[in-house]
Amino acid sequence: MVLLTDTAGGSARLRVGPEPGTVFELSIAQLGVRLDQNSLRCIDGPAPACLVRGDVGDDGTAAYGELLVGSGGVWRDPGKPFYADAGTLSLYDVTADASPDVIVVRHDCPDSASGTPKCTTAPVLGEVYDLSGRSVGCTRRVTSPSDLRGWPDIRLTRADLRSCPS
Repeated sequence: MVLLTDTAGGSARLRVGPEPGTVFELSIAQLGVRLDQNSLRCIDGPAPACLVRGDVGDDGTAAYGELLVGSGGVWRDPGKPFYADAGTLSLYDVTADASPDVIVVRHDCPDSASGTPKCTTAPVLGEVYDLSGRSVGCTRRVTSPSDLRGWPDIRLTRADLRSCPS
């Protein structure tokens, strides 16, 4: 996997395999995301996956991520970007099923719009998604993302999860 970006980090493609390889245009580049050499994270194994993650905005408190999933040597983009308004998106096998999961850290503010002053002071939680994009569960609410296990490289377990608040 090779992440190809322009010098400003605003245009991005992901190349899988040796030249010319399969090239994926990343939709998150159209969302104002800044990408750099640390934006690509991959986990190998029976169900390999890669997450391209980049900050949006000047303060780095929000991020978008795009997932690519491999199966039988063929890679696909499930097509749903992930959004973390508390700045953290990561890839980790939370459910211990040999498949990575996506961890999205977000503010729990059902009565306020994301990014509003009321929402940015709300408690945060980690929501975990499987490779198909289905929610697996959420952590309890905490004061800050740094209160989640393993911060800044969050390492949750299934025991950390419960039903997500609605």
